[in-house]
Amino acid sequence: ATTTMLAGDASGTIALSITGTDIAGNTLNPSPVVATTDSSAVAHDAVKPQVTSASFVSTNADTTKAKVGDAAILTFIANEALLTTASALPLVTIAGHPMLAFPTGNANEFQARYTLTTGDTTPVSAVISMFYDLAGNALNAAYTVPTTLAYTKVGPTLTSVLFSSNTGTSGAIVGSVISLAITSSAALAAAPTVYIAGHAATVTPAGSGTSYSAQYTMLAADPAGPIGFSITAGADALGNSIQNLPITVGTNGISTLTYDPVDPTLTSVTFFSNNADPTRAKLGDVLTVVFTADHQLAATPIVSIGGAAATVTGGPLTWKAVSAAVSADGAQGFSITAQDLYGRGIIPAGAAVAAPVVTATAGPSSIIADVTAPTLTATFVSNNAHDSSKCRLGDVITLTVTASEPLMASSVPDLQIGVTPASVTVTGGPYVWTAKYTVPALTSGDDVHYSIIATTVRDLAGNPLAADVLSAGAIRFDSTVPTISAATLASSGLVAAKAKVADTLTAVFTSDKPLLDGPTTGPWSPSAATRPLSPAPTA
Repeated sequence: ATTTMLAGDASGTIALSITGTDIAGNTLNPSPVVATTDSSAVAHDAVKPQVTSASFVSTNADTTKAKVGDAAILTFIANEALLTTASALPLVTIAGHPMLAFPTGNANEFQARYTLTTGDTTPVSAVISMFYDLAGNALNAAYTVPTTLAYTKVGPTLTSVLFSSNTGTSGAIVGSVISLAITSSAALAAAPTVYIAGHAATVTPAGSGTSYSAQYTMLAADPAGPIGFSITAGADALGNSIQNLPITVGTNGISTLTYDPVDPTLTSVTFFSNNADPTRAKLGDVLTVVFTADHQLAATPIVSIGGAAATVTGGPLTWKAVSAAVSADGAQGFSITAQDLYGRGIIPAGAAVAAPVVTATAGPSSIIADVTAPTLTATFVSNNAHDSSKCRLGDVITLTVTASEPLMASSVPDLQIGVTPASVTVTGGPYVWTAKYTVPALTSGDDVHYSIIATTVRDLAGNPLAADVLSAGAIRFDSTVPTISAATLASSGLVAAKAKVADTLTAVFTSDKPLLDGPTTGPWSPSAATRPLSPAPTA
């Protein structure tokens, strides 16, 4: 006997009732029969199975989000036991992909897992499409899990990387802070890994979670030249790595910074005058300093020459400074003060710190300024044994000329004495010259003069004498022989014409010109000896 269950049939155990008679008309006994002989029974289940609860998570650290490679896991519990035969396992859809759900071992609990790929889209959803209870009742309608997963299948990118130095747009020096300003397209789980000049940089958040600042301070030991950097690691909160790594100098239009740890110096400094002798200067000369720096300077250097500001031209490496016209005596030095593009002062050779440069690398470090004309002084004497202001035939007259300062080697004054200059012999220099003149036969009473012709005389700075010709002095020529115009001799005895022992003889005479020494007597006594008198000129 068969029957078909109808929609209105109540759920529960189906009652069995068998009645009947045999051919002879005998009625079953007992009648009706209400139990099976093998204890079999059928329960009627008229209620469709339902989803009691469902969860949808990812294997990411943040289970509400997912990235490529993460698994999306759907777990649900039915309100009753379900069929688990291979052909009747629950059917679900994850990210649009149909698949089977399997029992977890917990009562009425099933689970499906799907690994996300780059072809999947966000948000990731899950649907429980079909399952059957033990009676074969199907899920009334597909159940859409209300929870979705935020799916990010592409990692963030660094949208902006700015590489800079706090000491200039293109370079750095010892102590410069090198910075990277980094902006990401999405928040990162942690600060990216950054290296600057080969050193791990200090990276800190700057504002929102999408901005970071990396810094490194340059050390003297760091090598000179281009400064490199690299951003080598970083990921968003889902673990998606930054897509456009590594980033280094030269990528994304990032320009190079150059590290210069060496302080600037002047490689050459030359100091000179426009004088014929470049180490000296006379009135009106100008002094010049030409110098070359090994670094470009930030501005025109400040140069002082002789204590006054000089006019400076040139650049960017070689410069020329010119003084005003020299107007005072003394040593003239110079000083150069300058800074390079990083604000570092010039370091003089051998110095430890920046200071004005005052020493030349070629030529003098100071120039002798001499604006005073030289002078000559003269002495003019005769070698006459009795009177150096007089001379006679054969005497030698000496003119000695002394300069107030050294003169140029070519500056020999022309010394002239008397009327025959060719007979003058000049010796000496560079301070003192001597001219000697042997007196010829002259007219008695003539004066012998001298002259100094100094047209070419110059001191070492080139200053001329105030006057080209100097003349003075006179030595009288005397060739007249003196004569005695009157002479008497008398004794102190009783008779003037007679003398005895101890008497004094007195000679009185008159000369036509002054005599230098007392005369002596003529013949005396039989021996013809001479005896000096005690002259006492009276006139």
